[in-house]
Parts: sequence; C-alpha cells; structure tokens
Amino acid sequence: MHPTILGITSLRGTIVPVMDLRIILGVNRIPVQRSSRLIVLRGDSQPLAVLVDQVSQVVRLDRAHVEPRSEGVVSRNNRYIECIGRVGDRILVVLEPAAVLSSLEVAS
Repeated sequence: MHPTILGITSLRGTIVPVMDLRIILGVNRIPVQRSSRLIVLRGDSQPLAVLVDQVSQVVRLDRAHVEPRSEGVVSRNNRYIECIGRVGDRILVVLEPAAVLSSLEVAS
C-alpha cells in the first residue's frame, strides 16, 4: 500500500481510499483530532478522500481575487499549488487535486 494511504472508508456504498495530505506535502503528521475532516476528490478515476486538519468554512473565489502561483518561490510543493487566492486580509493556497493524485500514481 502507498505510504500516504491511511486506510479506506465507505461513501454511499463505494469503497474510497483515505490519503494523508501531510505526507505528500512533506509536513509533519499530527494525530487525528475531533476537528479533522475528510474531503472527497472526484476525478476521472475513483474518488479519493483526503484527511485535513479542519474545515472552518467553504470559500468561493472570484477570478479577480486569484493570482497564479509565484514561480519565484522555490518549493518542492509548488507542483501541488494551482493558485493563490485573497479573501479580505487572508491568503489562501489553492491546491491542484490532479497534481496530488498524479503523485500517488508516480510513487506507486
């Protein structure tokens, strides 16, 4: 099994693998908390659940508040970043689900 896969869950009768995004991003793992949530990604293949620390709100970004990721900032995680969003005084990093999923395929 791929090291980022924590296990499986059932979503409306469909078996869905659960992935720890912290491992892919190279961030230290933390224990699952009461605030931890699963976000289900649906692509061309089967759905995948991603474990996140918490979800505080769902935000819709207008194109006027979205900027491309900065190519000047060198990080091994740049390939996972789709763009940067701004909501008020907050900066949001928007991940590219296809890049995250493809990293699983390459590593397996």
